[in-house]
Amino acid sequence: MPSTNGHGSKPERVALYLRVSSEEQRDRETIELQRDFLEQYCNLHELEVTDVYEDNGVSGTIPVHERPEGRRLLEDAKGGGFSAVLVYRLDRLGRSLLVIVDAHDRLEEAGVAMRSGTEPIDTSNPSGRLIFQMLASFAEFERASIRERTQAGLHRALRNGKQLGMIPYGY
Repeated sequence: MPSTNGHGSKPERVALYLRVSSEEQRDRETIELQRDFLEQYCNLHELEVTDVYEDNGVSGTIPVHERPEGRRLLEDAKGGGFSAVLVYRLDRLGRSLLVIVDAHDRLEEAGVAMRSGTEPIDTSNPSGRLIFQMLASFAEFERASIRERTQAGLHRALRNGKQLGMIPYGY
């Protein structure tokens, strides 16, 4: 964080990473919501935004380096233009522990920390790394729970005689 004593220290340079899958876009979080929140966060904490990376309609199960904007983020991180990547929530980076840890390792290799605007995560210090690891595990658990509830709902609908999907031609 920059000094508040007014002696001309430069603001920290950060990149914003935003992601929603197609289901999340319909249900809860939009790219616009994440962008607005993070821009306000940066204004409040006097952070300079170098660039914004948006993966819209991309599943959190896809590794960051295989996403269009995620790949660009990682390439720019190697260039040293920013010291941290700021996300709305950790699960914006990924929905599985392996995907999130892979993103962290690739950013760390480039000398870039990860931060969350809504969680106490800052991987530039030991306590932030501990919280990061715990929340990455919770993100994977949440995804598995959603999958389990979805399967249970489909089975219940089938048991109740509901037709799922297209009815075959001729019926």
